[in-house]
Amino acid sequence: MPVDLRAHLVATGVELVNAEGPAALSLREIARRAGVSHGAPRRYFPSHRDLLAAVARVGYDALSARIAALGEQPDPRAGLLALGRLYLEFARTDRGMFELMFRHELLRGNHEGLRTVSRPLFRLVVTPARSLRCSSDCSMAILRVGCVSDKQGTGTPINQYTLECGFWEVQSGGARVLVGL
Repeated sequence: MPVDLRAHLVATGVELVNAEGPAALSLREIARRAGVSHGAPRRYFPSHRDLLAAVARVGYDALSARIAALGEQPDPRAGLLALGRLYLEFARTDRGMFELMFRHELLRGNHEGLRTVSRPLFRLVVTPARSLRCSSDCSMAILRVGCVSDKQGTGTPINQYTLECGFWEVQSGGARVLVGL
C-alpha cells in the first residue's frame, strides 16, 4: 500500500485518463486500479468531481511546464507559432487529459483550486499575443477581432482582456477540432 494514498489515487487517475480517456474515470475504477476499496477515494475526495479536478490539475501543471520551457521568443510571431504548435501537440498526444482539463464543471466548486492553476496557464498562452499589433493586413483573424481601426487606418488594440480571451478560445477551439472533441 502506498504511503501517500491520495497521491497514488491521483497518479492512477492520470494513468487511466491517458490510457482510456476521461469517460473511464469512475471512483470505483480508479480505486480498483489503485488496489484499494471502492470507498477509499472518498476519504480524500468528497466527490467524484474533486478527484477529477485533482487529476486535471496534473494536466494543467504539465502543460504549463511545457509552455514555460519554450521561454520568451525574440520574434513574437515565431513565439506565437511555437506556442500554438506545442498547445496542439499537447491536445493531440494527451487527448484524454486535455479533454478533462477543459471541462467547465471542474473549474467551479472543487477543492483543488483549478481556477488558480488555470490562470497562470492562460497568461502563458496569451502573453505572445500581447506583443503583436494588428494592422489592415493582419492575417490572424483573432487579432482582427481584438482590434478596431483608428482614424489613421492602423489597428489599435481594444480591451486587451477581450483579445486574450479570444486568442485562448481560438487556440482551445483549434485543439478541440484537431483531436475531434
